[in-house]
Order: sequence, then structure tokens, then C-alpha cells
Amino acid sequence: MSRKIEINYDDQCVFCQRSVSWLRKRDHSGRFSYAALPPGASCVTLRDEAGTSQASTAALRALCHLGGGWRITARVLLIIPRPIRDAVYQIIARNRRRRITDCEATQNSAE
Repeated sequence: MSRKIEINYDDQCVFCQRSVSWLRKRDHSGRFSYAALPPGASCVTLRDEAGTSQASTAALRALCHLGGGWRITARVLLIIPRPIRDAVYQIIARNRRRRITDCEATQNSAE
């Protein structure tokens, strides 16, 4: 049996929790293991047999491990230069808590 693929994420972030939940639903082989990022860490990390990846590369490599269409999608996106991918990742990371909070506030006011 191959080694587990370790994903470290911000367990205090609702967006990150939902992303991990999404991955768990699609990880039919049980290849991934999940853990909270250490305090002060700022981006998702993925550790597998090829080494450790961070930020956009980690997210896309997780998709590669799912296989099928996800692997194809990730490989196409990996063609984009890492500085551009990581800039987009940072924009999402910077705004993730505000967007989820705004979304939840809208849902709560509708009830």
C-alpha cells in the first residue's frame, strides 16, 4: 500500500473546511490524510512521494491525485506559471474569511 498523501490546511477557515470536505467526498481510495496547519503557517501544503508543495501547487496536486477529469484539469492549470497561480491563490486566501462570513450573514438574514 502506498503512503498517505498529507494535506495540511487552516482548520479555522470555513472555506478550507469546505474544500477538505469536498476532497474527502471524492477521495474514494482514502489516499489523503488531513491535519491542521501549525500556528503562523499561511497556506495549504501537500506532502506526497514527490515532496512537499504549497499554495496553488498543493491544491492542484491534490486534484491530480483524485485522477480522471480532475487530473486533466489540474495538469492544464499547472501550465500557468506558478507566480501567477500563487497570486490568484493569495487573493482567494486574503478574502476567504470575509467572503464566507458575508455569505453566512446573507443566509442568516434570509431565515
